[in-house]
Amino acid sequence: MEYLLQSTSLTRRAFWLVGLRWLAIIALAAATYVASQWLGVGLPVKRLYTITALLLVYNAVLYGFLSFIRVQERYWQHSIGVVISCQISSDLMILATILHYSGGIENPFLSFFVFHMIITSILCSRFQSYCQATLAVLLLGGIVWLEAIGKIPHYSLTGFTQIVPYQSHTYVVGVLSVFAMTLYLVVYMTTSIAQQLRHQQQDLTLMNQDLEEKDEIKNQYVLRVTHDIKGHLGAIESCLGLVFDETVGVLNDQQKDLTGRAFRRTNKCLEFVLALLKITRMKLTGQIEVTCFSLRTCIANAIGAVERRAQNKGRVKNNLDISASR
Repeated sequence: MEYLLQSTSLTRRAFWLVGLRWLAIIALAAATYVASQWLGVGLPVKRLYTITALLLVYNAVLYGFLSFIRVQERYWQHSIGVVISCQISSDLMILATILHYSGGIENPFLSFFVFHMIITSILCSRFQSYCQATLAVLLLGGIVWLEAIGKIPHYSLTGFTQIVPYQSHTYVVGVLSVFAMTLYLVVYMTTSIAQQLRHQQQDLTLMNQDLEEKDEIKNQYVLRVTHDIKGHLGAIESCLGLVFDETVGVLNDQQKDLTGRAFRRTNKCLEFVLALLKITRMKLTGQIEVTCFSLRTCIANAIGAVERRAQNKGRVKNNLDISASR
């Protein structure tokens, strides 16, 4: 089952089939009731209801089995593909049995085999899909042949159609030929589209892996460069701190002001580099570090960053005003 799409696990796909079967059970019971009670179609109602009940039990057992598999999926992952194929084959046999008791070749619900072929083509390989299509043709053809030779009874849809199919061999052969052609064409078209999607998915998966590798290389590079920058900024900050604290000599007001600005800007750069280091480490390790965040400190830092610039602009404006008044 290596041809299956890899967007979801095989177990989830098997559960998807079970979910569709619940809907089919409800639809079968409702269609039997409406056709027999409201439309007056002659049907073996008890047998159809018995098939519905057996189908209900079968689906419940299969749901329990899949629930057990999901708990230990890693031990059963090679068997789930077989379970899916068996589910589809069983569904084809069940559908053929239902059609036998509801008109056989007269029943317009023969088209439901097409839905099974579409599902099979999506979930399975092209070879498996053609095998399932062949099984569907053999099942329906076998029922028609056995009914035609009188080995099994034919349940005509009395009150719904006046066709007596086995009086016209041309009609039977034509229906079976169109049925087989339809199934094989559906399988061919659906598997062709599915294969294109699988190839595109493989290409996208490879591209995604390549991007992840390049992103990791980039993060490693940023980590090393940022670490080196941190060391240089730390040394600059230490030297400026000594000068600003007048440890190496007394400064005049202008020197102290300029040194203080350089010291604060260096400190900000160092904080930025440390934050970048932390983010890069989190991306490489995949672990998120949570720390407390002070809104007051953030506001104070934002104000401090523009306060001196605003003061300088204010002084320049005042000097211009004084010059203009003179």
